[in-house]
Amino acid sequence: MIVPRSFSKRRQGVWALRGLAMIGFVVVFGDCLASDLPIAMHWRGATYLLPNVLRPSALWNVDNQQIAASKGPKDWVLFPLSRYGPYKHAQTRTPPPTAPSSEHLFGTDDRGRDVFARLIHGTRTTTKVALLSVCLALCIGLPLGLWAGYRRGVADFLISRLIEVALALPSLFLILVIVALVDRPSSWALILVIGLTRWTSAARLMRAESLRLVQANFVQAARLMGKSDLFIIWRHVLPNAAGPLVVNTTFALSSTVLIEAALGFLGFGVPQPLASWGGLVGQGIEQPQALWLVIVPGVAIVSTVLCLDAAGEWARRALDPRSGGLPLD
Repeated sequence: MIVPRSFSKRRQGVWALRGLAMIGFVVVFGDCLASDLPIAMHWRGATYLLPNVLRPSALWNVDNQQIAASKGPKDWVLFPLSRYGPYKHAQTRTPPPTAPSSEHLFGTDDRGRDVFARLIHGTRTTTKVALLSVCLALCIGLPLGLWAGYRRGVADFLISRLIEVALALPSLFLILVIVALVDRPSSWALILVIGLTRWTSAARLMRAESLRLVQANFVQAARLMGKSDLFIIWRHVLPNAAGPLVVNTTFALSSTVLIEAALGFLGFGVPQPLASWGGLVGQGIEQPQALWLVIVPGVAIVSTVLCLDAAGEWARRALDPRSGGLPLD
């Protein structure tokens, strides 16, 4: 039974990494998947490469529909998968949502905006908030936890009390209060607030790992050789604590995606007209007759969280020597 289980977990990890790679592809090449300008074209005697990214001034007042309508016999255009941008809305004020079709892959919302385009560009927003807020939390919690576990004594006491005070405050409630006090929260404000309230898990983990590693023979030998504390932490303690840190970071990313989605759903996320997954779900709830407005971003959120959790569990088993490890390919 050991071989089938190992193969199953390996396959689960591979599919999780494929899903995360697909998200990374969408983040990097989102403008080639959905944009109101072509990927490349020769139009009106001029050649444009990546106008959807560079946004040349000559194309500020045109979009894909106008370019397609005025294309001459010698012109050529390479359109993205969706010819609509995330902010292109209908001329009427309150158009009814339209169902998915060949023109709009995931339909349109109540403002006539293409849901596929908003989902693609919302992936960038959610990913940016999750990655940068977790990086900020690591920058705070990592050195505090390492120093507390390595130095012990007064430093450990003070940092441990600080961690306990931070843990006593419900993080989501605290984030909602802080964001509500901001007049117009941006994605950078969300990153700052989430990072400043989610550093405790990394600090507790690194403190525990430092307390374990500080008694190791190689650390004691480095001390006897006269190495400085910063050198020992950087060269010996941190590398040996990297495995649990990778696993913790993966689970932190999944929880941050859920937090960002919850803030967007409650209306405290990035401001309009920026797109985010949670904001798309919140807008879809207001249109109960258009189920695709909720299903599409909901599937994206659930799939991303499942991929992150599966990758974290796979990494934990692969990096844990007590489990015998798992093959990584």
